[in-house]
Amino acid sequence: MKTIALYIDDGASFETLLRELSREMDHSRARAVPVMAEDLLTPDALNGIDTLVMSGGADLPFCAKLDGAGNHAIKAFVEAGGTYLGICAGGYYGCRTVAFHEGRPDEVSGLRELAFLDARAVGSLTAIGPAYDLTIASASTASLDWPGIGMLRGYYHGGPRFDLAPTAEAETFATYGDVGGAPAGVECIVGEGKAVLIGVHLEMTGEALALKLMHLTDGHAYRHLVTLIKDSEAGRRAAFRDLLTRADIPVKEQPA
Repeated sequence: MKTIALYIDDGASFETLLRELSREMDHSRARAVPVMAEDLLTPDALNGIDTLVMSGGADLPFCAKLDGAGNHAIKAFVEAGGTYLGICAGGYYGCRTVAFHEGRPDEVSGLRELAFLDARAVGSLTAIGPAYDLTIASASTASLDWPGIGMLRGYYHGGPRFDLAPTAEAETFATYGDVGGAPAGVECIVGEGKAVLIGVHLEMTGEALALKLMHLTDGHAYRHLVTLIKDSEAGRRAAFRDLLTRADIPVKEQPA
């Protein structure tokens, strides 16, 4: 039985991810457990864990609580054979350098301690949608080219492209169709383990987004995003399941 740890502390926006993870994960072969920053502050903090999932949200709160002991424990876990899955903010966090809104008043940039992927995580990507501003007004859908699945659209809200260093040893498993084929999903070996990073929220289904919009006073203005995601549902789901498989998370047999 594999154990999948989902980080739920400050900065993590994990509710939709948890719901879709629960839908796709094979519960006869894996279980999900929540972890807070305080759970990661000892060298053996991730004993018994197979995959650590860092969701979207914001990476500065990750830094505030995990820089130092927490990141040391995460790195030791991955280097010893564990898997790190970083989605959007978690993707930024797993790179050597972050370049978010570089040159703007809301710039967030600099080195990151995990540095699993030798790359600059650059965002938000205005070729896909408006500059990220925390609201639904900056959300969009990204066109992804996913070999073995084809072209699909996924929910995009401020995530990065991955500008790989010339010496980076990594596999790009998905590219942005809207950003000249820039890497959107990348996997790299880290010691005996690996890191899987992606800039798009494939866990966001059309139904989940529609529910989210119901609670917003201006939600009706963004119904077109629901339609775009629903129109790509088969590809979105196949890509999300492939992402989980890459991150060593067993998925259940897909129903007909």
